[in-house]
Amino acid sequence: MATTKNQVHRSISLPSRPHPTTIELHQQLHKLKTWESTSSSSSSSHSICTSLSMLDDLYTSLDDLLHMSSTQQAISHHQNEPCVEELLEASLRVLDICGITKDTLLLQIKENVRSLHSALRRRKQDSCVERSVGSSVEKMKIVHGRLEDLEMAIESIENGLESVFRRLIKTRASLLNIISL
Repeated sequence: MATTKNQVHRSISLPSRPHPTTIELHQQLHKLKTWESTSSSSSSSHSICTSLSMLDDLYTSLDDLLHMSSTQQAISHHQNEPCVEELLEASLRVLDICGITKDTLLLQIKENVRSLHSALRRRKQDSCVERSVGSSVEKMKIVHGRLEDLEMAIESIENGLESVFRRLIKTRASLLNIISL
């Protein structure tokens, strides 16, 4: 009888449940999609700030996922494939859009608010503004109050955009670091 050697067979055992970080990412994405589909198409400052906060949470979860060694190994293994290049290009486009929004749109809005403040200060000299605003002190207080509310809303949106922008940069840096390993 021929002697057979005992051969060791190994199998890859994959986890039966997703990693908690993956679950968190899916929950954040689902939360954002659900909020988007149920909220009105309102562009109120509260609505914008809520969506920016959800985006920030989503990118935080994504960044946590990118710091997992299994994710880093998978990306490193496939770094020369088109999907990784597409991921890098998409992250750059999102970063550009966020930067343009932050720098251009908010700058224009702030400039318009400054112009309104200036117009209100000169209202006595400008009869057109005086007629549209009215001459009563009470109306002026209301207008100034609304402008202050608008400035606070702009600041909240700006802070939200800045937070998402920083998160996007961090996520892109993580991706680039993984690929360069």
